[in-house]
Amino acid sequence: MTLYDGSTRSKPEVCGIDGVAITGAGGFGQNDGGTMRFYGTSAAAPHVAAVAALAMEKNPALSASEVAGIINSNSADLGTTGYDYVFGNGLADAFNIANNSSPGQFAFTSAGFSVGEGGGSAVISVSRTGGGGGAAEVSYATNDGSATAGSDYTGVSDTLNFGIGETEKTFTVPILEDGVYEGDEVIDLALSNPTGGVSLGGQNRAKIIISENDAAQFGQLAFSSDTYSVGEGGGSVTVNIDRTGGSDGTVTVNYATSNGSATAGNDYTAASGTLAFGNGETTKSFTVPILEDSVDENNETVNLTLSSPGGGATLGGQSTAVITITDNDASSGGGGGGGSTLQPEGESVDDGGGTVKESGVTITVPAGAVDEEIRVQVEEVTSVSGLMPPKNGQLVSRVVEIVKDVSGNFDKPVTITMNFDRTKVDPDQYTFSIYWYDESAGKWVELENVSVDMAAGRVSGDAVHFTKFAVIAVKKPVAIPSLPPVLRDDLTFKDISGHWAEANIKSLVASGAVSGYPDGTFRPDGKITRAEFAAMLVKALGLQSQGGKLFSDTAGHWAGDFISTAAALEIVNGYPEGNFRPDDLINREQMAVMTVKAAGLNWTSGDLTFADTKDISGWALEAVAIAAGRGIMKGYPGNLVRPGGNATRAEAVTVIVNALNNI
Repeated sequence: MTLYDGSTRSKPEVCGIDGVAITGAGGFGQNDGGTMRFYGTSAAAPHVAAVAALAMEKNPALSASEVAGIINSNSADLGTTGYDYVFGNGLADAFNIANNSSPGQFAFTSAGFSVGEGGGSAVISVSRTGGGGGAAEVSYATNDGSATAGSDYTGVSDTLNFGIGETEKTFTVPILEDGVYEGDEVIDLALSNPTGGVSLGGQNRAKIIISENDAAQFGQLAFSSDTYSVGEGGGSVTVNIDRTGGSDGTVTVNYATSNGSATAGNDYTAASGTLAFGNGETTKSFTVPILEDSVDENNETVNLTLSSPGGGATLGGQSTAVITITDNDASSGGGGGGGSTLQPEGESVDDGGGTVKESGVTITVPAGAVDEEIRVQVEEVTSVSGLMPPKNGQLVSRVVEIVKDVSGNFDKPVTITMNFDRTKVDPDQYTFSIYWYDESAGKWVELENVSVDMAAGRVSGDAVHFTKFAVIAVKKPVAIPSLPPVLRDDLTFKDISGHWAEANIKSLVASGAVSGYPDGTFRPDGKITRAEFAAMLVKALGLQSQGGKLFSDTAGHWAGDFISTAAALEIVNGYPEGNFRPDDLINREQMAVMTVKAAGLNWTSGDLTFADTKDISGWALEAVAIAAGRGIMKGYPGNLVRPGGNATRAEAVTVIVNALNNI
């Protein structure tokens, strides 16, 4: 408090408290029987002594010299000799003096300090705040963060000495330049062991960020060999990926298998995923499981492919490779692929090709499919109890087994043509196709290049080996009714209250991209067709209508314009026969591909770790990874993604809303 002393009204001075022992002679800093002695004018000295008493009352640990420093640094010189000489200097600020008598706190002046790798050293500042009266010390030390002492910096630890009134000190940390790319690195800083009654402030930890100045060499990723070999009974083959030309930073690459002459699910288990190389790592590997059967076959091949390098890496020259599976089954004289015990005595075919007709089956062998004369025989399979047709399917022909007297697959596909009874099921409700029976997997597999002549009741398809064959009719998916005009966005659907996707459904309905049904329902758990999802995407993203591909089965379809626009923008593709199959139910991996393409989303690094990742088709792998990595598509309990499962309307809405939030 600043008051006027009645004896010296010409200038204000600080008045002290009662009971302070003062002597009028001698030098400041002396102590006589526990009594401080001050000198100065007769008017000023008592008041300065009173301020000293205030300081000592606030902090009894202060020494005489520390009290002197506090008073001297918190006094104003009024400049009139004889009144304000020496300590006090005319006006002493009692409030600041009392406050500065508290010990205060030590802290770093910043939570983070920056320095370039070639900067030589980092200068670190430590402050003393909230006090500063007496002398005090504080210890400092460096510790490894991502930077390492001895290679990235020189570790330091010491003590900073703060004198009376000093509020800031610095120390330096030498930075070492190594010429190796490591990315930005961090050194941890810590204060400890304060003395003089001073405590540590909240910012007693800090970091030094060392900015990298070396050019990164991320490297090239390639298969370590262009060929791998494994016996059919070998269990699996390990495939190595090498990183050459640099190993800086973390990089990723996708890998996938595809059929050569070997068939996934029959000869090997398809494998795909993402490999992540850490900083400095130069080799990674993955395994491809090999399946053993009892069929005498030629050696078979599996194709390997690397794609989508991430993190700055590029693909090396050897981004493809081949696994050769060496057959270990002795020839039984049966037809290659079927494992039959029949001894063919039927018609013969040589390397010039030919046609075999037996038991209502026509087998067309092209020239060059075999390199020697073979005999082909067709036998009806009378016991079919264990040959279960696909889900929602039924047999509409006999089951026949075709064998030949020379083992191995054909060098070119042969065409199998069979008659079927179309009266067994309603052709409007069923799809007809020809299948071969996979003995190892215990399921029917549709042939390639299937052609159906409904009028003649005949179907044909291509195969590279003989086994059991049949025509199967599979019930068509039930098409969901065409979408009605967009409903009001204020309509409360009867069946979405409390549903997990309620908010997303309301949001997309309000945008006009999707609607409910005339009966006031949305049917969130109902399935959705390929046409409906394409239309929803086009409308939700505001894509402009433009002339595009017209598929053979979309002309006149209610979603024809939407599908045409999506095809023009390369969001959707049709099937090899030129159809789009608009009323087929869309599955989850198809939904992921269409959404990622429509939103123009790029790769996000990270492994696909779903328990059923192996079930994702190779063409959909990257899109599913992007959708999962960006949180657009979620998994199911048990860490499943169910790529082939049909999507619900709620799932489709949610995927689109999540994609819009990622754009």
